[in-house]
Amino acid sequence: MKYSLKLGKGIPQFWKPPLIRDLDCNKILNNNKKYINEVIKKRFKYSFVSPSFPVTCEDIKMRGYYPEVPQSNEEAEFPLAFAINIFHDYLKIEQYFLLMYAPQNHFCYAIDKKAKKEFKDKIYNLKKCFPNIYIVEKELPMDHSGVNGNWYNYECMKLLNGTNYKYLFIMEVLIWTLVNNISNLQRKVLGDERLNNQVIMNTKLEIQKGFLESAFPRETIDYIVNKLNITTLLNVLNSGLKFCDEIFWPSIMTSPQLQIPGWQHYKCSKNTKFSYYYYTRRSIYTSYRNCPTKKIRNGVCILGIETIHELKKCPQFFGNKFFSEFDAGGTACWSEYIYQKKFFSYFTGIDKAFYQKSPLLKYQIYKKNITNLNKVCDLALL
Repeated sequence: MKYSLKLGKGIPQFWKPPLIRDLDCNKILNNNKKYINEVIKKRFKYSFVSPSFPVTCEDIKMRGYYPEVPQSNEEAEFPLAFAINIFHDYLKIEQYFLLMYAPQNHFCYAIDKKAKKEFKDKIYNLKKCFPNIYIVEKELPMDHSGVNGNWYNYECMKLLNGTNYKYLFIMEVLIWTLVNNISNLQRKVLGDERLNNQVIMNTKLEIQKGFLESAFPRETIDYIVNKLNITTLLNVLNSGLKFCDEIFWPSIMTSPQLQIPGWQHYKCSKNTKFSYYYYTRRSIYTSYRNCPTKKIRNGVCILGIETIHELKKCPQFFGNKFFSEFDAGGTACWSEYIYQKKFFSYFTGIDKAFYQKSPLLKYQIYKKNITNLNKVCDLALL
């Protein structure tokens, strides 16, 4: 236990596996080059936790603090939801759940059908301990190409439909045209005049490629779940096409025919400045030579203890990505850092400048009053 002045009581310290407890995370976070160079010679790593790893509710709550009430009025009035596709590494999932946890938040997990039974059992044990965890019952196989990733997102959206969240995070745009009619997305609401407009219904959907990881306001998700039938398009894209999970959300959210709440015209995406100011995910696209950890996956530099000090400066919501089987020490040190900030440090505000100058934000503001969408794209870049 450790006393928190912020909370006015003692709470559990962040739990780290015995293998990692001697790692000096402060030196790593402070970018002590000498220490980091020594540690990377023998990285701490694991690929799974033992089947006997304790996951009773008591055990879980000894590994971190789970508040029973919101920590502020702002948190209470702005509950979040998370739709997360998972397949392995129970400990990291539990730790990330701990870091994102608040009693008003909601968490939906979709488990790869191919995942090991002991992994699934541990996730279901976690669910027993918290009423705000949901698990998609129908299991589907996932793979590196993204198959069933969007389906699982959609199933989580439906499971969360009755909750009170304000924003949903999906956790897991080069342009080309796919011959696919907009009629693959049939609106459910009777009387919508767009259903009778053959120009709109026969328009090809401009396919965009982006990230699976996304963040949507409640209004957007309500529209997708309650007013659209997206199943046909999901089936079309869920065909084994490489990275198909990175196509669906960018495509429907940039369609001028669908105009889903919060949408942005696909023509804006031709300017790379729009892509630069994304919020949800931080990825380091670089070469092996320029990757600090010298570990590349799908063109992305995998995070490790060499990159942690830089993560503190990033304005995005999530980083992509840590692998425990590559550098469990990096995962643990970063998680401990966030845990300390959450429960032991006082909030000092954020640098709003990055967000305020974002073309993504400006676009949504200008779009409310300007009908010329090409002009909106240009104004948002000023």
